[in-house]
Amino acid sequence: MCSFIQGLPAAAHHLGLNLAYLLIDADQKIATKEHINQALSNVVKGMGQTLLNDWNASTSSPRKDALFEQVLLACALGPRNELGWFRPIDIAEAFRVVSHEPLYGVGTYSQHLHKLSTERGKVLERRGSIHRFEFRFRKPLFQSYVLMRSLTSGLLEEKTLTEFKSNLPAQ
Repeated sequence: MCSFIQGLPAAAHHLGLNLAYLLIDADQKIATKEHINQALSNVVKGMGQTLLNDWNASTSSPRKDALFEQVLLACALGPRNELGWFRPIDIAEAFRVVSHEPLYGVGTYSQHLHKLSTERGKVLERRGSIHRFEFRFRKPLFQSYVLMRSLTSGLLEEKTLTEFKSNLPAQ
């Protein structure tokens, strides 16, 4: 749970509150994996219209082969510096894992990063110059939302979250 909360009080509050209600309703004192998954699902549904709007603006596409969800997930899983910035090459391994395409490289998703920082919801912030751009999430809570939503939708598997756990803050 700490992996997707990432030290954010709002995410911790939402998840803890939902988990507590589920345990009270079930008259249980110990949370199971099912309780946690249900709490995650409830949190994703109830985290607010702003996050949902950001998600839809950044991921909706008429193309079936659009990779915006995978790119956002790779951004959330990949390593970053202490201020949250990452370079496109930094998320290459995470992108290959979540897209299930071992041959994908930076060129596959670099245009997606640009669009996510300029037009598609502007969920990423960008700085630098050509061939030296760095990115980070504009809203830290959106990064947690991406992880939780991806886990509940099946895009993110628990083993993948564990594999990239060292890149996530607040461990």
